[in-house]
Amino acid sequence: MKNFCIVLLSLLAVPASALAMECDNFTGRDRPVKDALDVLNTYTNELLDAALAKANDTDKKCDRERLFRKLDRQLATTPVGIVEKWAEHSKLIERLQDDPNSPESIYNGFNGWKYPLLKASGIANSIRVNGHVIGTDKLGHFMAEGYKTYQLWSEEGGSLERAMGWGIRTEESYFGLLVSCIKSYADLAANYAGATFYWSIVDGKSPYFTCREGKFVRVRDFDWKDYVTDAWDEAINCSQFTRSMGATVLTNLGRRGQTCPLAGFEKTCAELSQLAESKWFLSPACKRLALSTSAVPTWDPGILVLSGRRGD
Repeated sequence: MKNFCIVLLSLLAVPASALAMECDNFTGRDRPVKDALDVLNTYTNELLDAALAKANDTDKKCDRERLFRKLDRQLATTPVGIVEKWAEHSKLIERLQDDPNSPESIYNGFNGWKYPLLKASGIANSIRVNGHVIGTDKLGHFMAEGYKTYQLWSEEGGSLERAMGWGIRTEESYFGLLVSCIKSYADLAANYAGATFYWSIVDGKSPYFTCREGKFVRVRDFDWKDYVTDAWDEAINCSQFTRSMGATVLTNLGRRGQTCPLAGFEKTCAELSQLAESKWFLSPACKRLALSTSAVPTWDPGILVLSGRRGD
């Protein structure tokens, strides 16, 4: 029963990339690379316009459900989100690691043969977006899991608590611990941000689309800087790990003299902790650092390890 869910998913031939791709925001984070904000914005707005054209290709006037279906197809298609896949492979994006699966990775040495889907999916590239270090997988979480979060939040009888609860359960199962041995709070932060984006498609004070003469028109540009924060950075908003993965990560961080959160981000964690929505996605390690009253905060490696979790 130890790896029952993983074995079952393997037998069902679910693509590994549909389940989990983790990132390493520690390795190479100081590498001088061009910020990807502008090219990501250009590409994302092109996708929005493509979805808009398809949504308007009907006799029905401003069909809201059709617009969301076309956005889902254009932005959140699985197994890997369109934007995530593009950012992972585009020559226009400069990355922080030449090979995220290299021996320099914080995951190096993990006995991955026990977890075939983790080994198959690999490690996502890390990029810089508006000064923030994030994995390309967060773009997929924003668009795909963000849409599911929005649906659970906005449907009749839905709530943010229910929606984010779904995200937490996925991180503790097929998007996280049961496949990659990692529970990513940064993934949850991207999920939440994505849900707020979908809320703004046609609703709110400043929607992206409005209805004019029976057709939707886009009235403002999408900008990733409105959504990406340090909560998406796994070297600040630290993940938690099963015992076996935790032992590997802690050994590699210790060998490099690194902590999680990284030294110098005390103020960042404090600022994130002041956000009302952070209760859904701020990691225990970042919360602990935010509450520290010590002039030189101490690091508690044990807070990163979830003892007794399945997947060990």
